[in-house]
Amino acid sequence: MTYFINLTNLSFGQDLYFFILFIIWLFIWKGWALWIAAKLNQKLWFWALLVLNTLGILEILYIFIISGKGGEVVGKILKLDKVKSKFMRFLIAFLLIVVSILVFVKISSDLFKSQNLSPVASVSSEVKVFFSNSRNDPEMLDCSKVYPVKRKVLAIFNKETAVQSALEELLQGPSFEEKETGFFTSINEGVAIRNLKIENKTVKIDFDEKLEFQVGGSCRVVAIRSQIIETVSQFQGIDEVVISINGRTKDILQP
Repeated sequence: MTYFINLTNLSFGQDLYFFILFIIWLFIWKGWALWIAAKLNQKLWFWALLVLNTLGILEILYIFIISGKGGEVVGKILKLDKVKSKFMRFLIAFLLIVVSILVFVKISSDLFKSQNLSPVASVSSEVKVFFSNSRNDPEMLDCSKVYPVKRKVLAIFNKETAVQSALEELLQGPSFEEKETGFFTSINEGVAIRNLKIENKTVKIDFDEKLEFQVGGSCRVVAIRSQIIETVSQFQGIDEVVISINGRTKDILQP
């Protein structure tokens, strides 16, 4: 018993049926696998799947087009009697590969957008964190005025991860070099994020009690809120930031 299909013995209808079936199967599996890889924030898996699936498309197109029977199928589809020339077969294969890749990119792009995901090509991503600055505003006339510094973080696949990474950088406070240029933070050391989620265009961040520990003065409270809100609001599609402490949203960060 053989488990291989002799494509040269298939009829035009059978050949076309298997061709369409393989392509549909590829894109269904591809979309699911990429969604899982991105959702789990596994950059290595994402690019491995991308390469493997592209090779899979090339292999199937080679089987169905470069081989004789596949050439006849494509020839009939394109209203050609026969595709005898190797150059013509390769040209058709190349064009279909390009179309397949474009369709794949479009489907993947729509999938990531619908899931609020964004594949990143580089190993690291750049985010901004916001601090007060004694040089830019020495008298602190506007306590809500904060200034950005850039930080490098690991590659980001989704918006929640992006916000989480930026906030973790914010909670670390300014570096020694940044302090030398006047940057300082009003947020206590050791503050931790208990939970973070995005609902529609609202980011809800729950911090532990250290965020408000021995925090006094209206200026400092305003600065803390401004640092957090500005850091989160740098990302597109965010209209509101809700801050809570141990689940409480009322009576927090009072002067």
